[in-house]
Amino acid sequence: MSEWVKLEGGAEVFIDTPRRKGICKACKKEFVWGVTRKNRFKPVIQREDGSWISHFVDCPNADQFRRKK
Repeated sequence: MSEWVKLEGGAEVFIDTPRRKGICKACKKEFVWGVTRKNRFKPVIQREDGSWISHFVDCPNADQFRRKK
Protein backbone atom coordinates (compact mmCIF):
# COMPACT_ATOMS: atom_id res chain seq x y z
CA MET A 1 0.00 0.00 0.00
CA SER A 2 1.52 3.28 -1.11
CA GLU A 3 -0.80 6.26 -0.81
CA TRP A 4 -1.41 9.72 0.60
CA VAL A 5 -3.66 9.60 3.66
CA LYS A 6 -5.25 12.40 5.67
CA LEU A 7 -4.71 12.20 9.41
CA GLU A 8 -7.50 13.01 11.84
CA GLY A 9 -5.97 16.43 12.55
CA GLY A 10 -5.93 17.33 8.85
CA ALA A 11 -2.26 16.74 7.97
CA GLU A 12 -1.43 14.53 4.99
CA VAL A 13 1.29 11.89 4.95
CA PHE A 14 2.54 9.47 2.32
CA ILE A 15 2.56 5.87 3.54
CA ASP A 16 4.51 3.00 2.04
CA THR A 17 3.60 0.26 4.54
CA PRO A 18 5.64 -2.73 3.39
CA ARG A 19 8.92 -0.90 4.06
CA ARG A 20 8.15 1.65 6.75
CA LYS A 21 7.02 -0.19 9.89
CA GLY A 22 8.41 0.54 13.34
CA ILE A 23 7.85 -0.12 17.03
CA CYS A 24 7.65 2.70 19.57
CA LYS A 25 10.60 2.62 21.99
CA ALA A 26 8.41 3.91 24.81
CA CYS A 27 5.07 2.08 24.60
CA LYS A 28 6.05 -0.81 22.26
CA LYS A 29 3.11 -0.20 19.88
CA GLU A 30 3.61 -0.91 16.19
CA PHE A 31 3.29 2.07 13.86
CA VAL A 32 4.00 3.05 10.26
CA TRP A 33 6.36 5.86 9.24
CA GLY A 34 4.55 8.40 7.09
CA VAL A 35 6.32 11.16 5.16
CA THR A 36 4.83 14.66 5.21
CA ARG A 37 4.75 17.00 2.22
CA LYS A 38 7.78 18.74 3.75
CA ASN A 39 9.69 15.41 3.70
CA ARG A 40 9.57 14.86 7.46
CA PHE A 41 8.93 11.46 8.97
CA LYS A 42 5.90 11.06 11.23
CA PRO A 43 4.84 7.90 13.10
CA VAL A 44 1.19 7.11 12.33
CA ILE A 45 -1.28 4.43 13.37
CA GLN A 46 -4.37 3.18 11.57
CA ARG A 47 -7.33 2.77 13.87
CA GLU A 48 -9.79 -0.11 13.66
CA ASP A 49 -12.34 2.14 11.90
CA GLY A 50 -9.79 2.83 9.12
CA SER A 51 -8.91 6.40 10.13
CA TRP A 52 -5.29 7.41 10.62
CA ILE A 53 -3.80 9.33 13.56
CA SER A 54 -0.35 10.49 14.56
CA HIS A 55 1.24 8.16 17.09
CA PHE A 56 2.16 11.27 19.10
CA VAL A 57 -1.56 11.63 19.87
CA ASP A 58 -1.87 7.96 20.81
CA CYS A 59 1.36 7.35 22.78
CA PRO A 60 1.18 7.81 26.56
CA ASN A 61 4.91 8.69 26.57
CA ALA A 62 4.93 11.16 23.66
CA ASP A 63 6.45 13.96 25.75
CA GLN A 64 9.79 12.18 25.99
CA PHE A 65 10.18 12.48 22.19
CA ARG A 66 9.24 16.16 21.83
CA ARG A 67 11.98 18.59 20.95
CA LYS A 68 12.88 21.11 23.60
CA LYS A 69 12.42 24.77 22.63
